[in-house]
Amino acid sequence: MKRYSIHFIYPVVFGIFLIIGADTSIHEFLDPKYHVISRWYMPRALMWYIFAYGWFKYFTTVYKVEVEEDGVLRLKSIIKTQFIKFSDVIAINEGRIFVNIVHANGTTSITKLIDGVSNISIVIKGACQPYLKAEKPQISPTKRILKIIIILLLAAYAVYVEVEQVRLYTP
Repeated sequence: MKRYSIHFIYPVVFGIFLIIGADTSIHEFLDPKYHVISRWYMPRALMWYIFAYGWFKYFTTVYKVEVEEDGVLRLKSIIKTQFIKFSDVIAINEGRIFVNIVHANGTTSITKLIDGVSNISIVIKGACQPYLKAEKPQISPTKRILKIIIILLLAAYAVYVEVEQVRLYTP
C-alpha cells in the first residue's frame, strides 16, 4: 500500500482563514449596517456564498490517498473515508487546485498539495489506467437545468440584499 497525504499545516491555515472570513460574514448577516471597511467593495451575499463553498470544499476535499494492492483507492477527507475500486473510476479530470475523480458513485476532489509526489493525478491514472473509459461523463440535462436555476436564485438573492442595503442608507 502506498500512502500520500498533505502536511497538516495546510488545512490548519485554510481553516483559520475560513473562520476569520465566516466570522465577518456572520456579522454582516446579523447586523445589516455592519460592513468591513476595505478598498474594494464586495457584495455581502457573494461573500456568504464564497465562504459557504469554502467550508464545503474544506470538509469534503480528500487530504489523504492510499493506493492498495487489491485494486482499491482509500480516500480520506475530514468528514468521511471513501473506498473506490479501480474499476469504478470513469474519468480523472485535472484542474489547477484539485484533481476530480469521476466514479460510479459521483465525483471526489483531491487536493494537489500532496507531499511526496509531484502530481497525484499521475499516480491515480497509473493505477486506474486499464479501467478508464474513453468517453467523457455527461451531466444530465435535468441536473444542468437545476444547477442553473439555483445559481440564478442565489444571484437574485444577492441583488436583493444589496438593494436593501442601499435602501437602508438612503434617507
